[in-house]
Amino acid sequence: MEPWVQQQMAAIRGLVGRRISGYHGCEMAFREGPTVFHDSSLPVLQLVELWLEFERQPGIRLYTYQNDDVFGLAADSTSKFAGECSNFPPHNDSIYRHITMDTLPSGEIRDVAFAFGPRSDLSELLLDVDGTRLLLLMAEVEQQTDGSLRVRKDDESILLVCPPELRAAIPWYPG
Repeated sequence: MEPWVQQQMAAIRGLVGRRISGYHGCEMAFREGPTVFHDSSLPVLQLVELWLEFERQPGIRLYTYQNDDVFGLAADSTSKFAGECSNFPPHNDSIYRHITMDTLPSGEIRDVAFAFGPRSDLSELLLDVDGTRLLLLMAEVEQQTDGSLRVRKDDESILLVCPPELRAAIPWYPG
């Protein structure tokens, strides 16, 4: 495993015991023309960045990095959420938008667990927040020619799945 991936894991493990007070994200649409951010057939949020805010401590930004033709999860300490999608500024017709996720659990991160992709990149992160589990998958929603949505693993977005059991409903591509 690359030392850089080990550093990301250590940064994320360092979150255990910290108390989440809020979540912000840069959401990416499932479809363009017209822009559609949600679909009842797909129980996920598609994000390009996820900020976790903590009580009395600096926040952290989770994002994806590219390793040849697959992607992994990275963590970057930030002092505070900037209030917008830092690398993807939204505009009227944008497929990106800032969201605040008030329905996600606040409280102590009790545990973290990792899964790895084909090149030992971080492809999944499971967070236990006061007994509620959140799953982050490195994957991307793709619209098919028939209009249906499929999800490609180890791709450039972060899919947030809560509860993780909803993962079974994700239409993976290729099948």
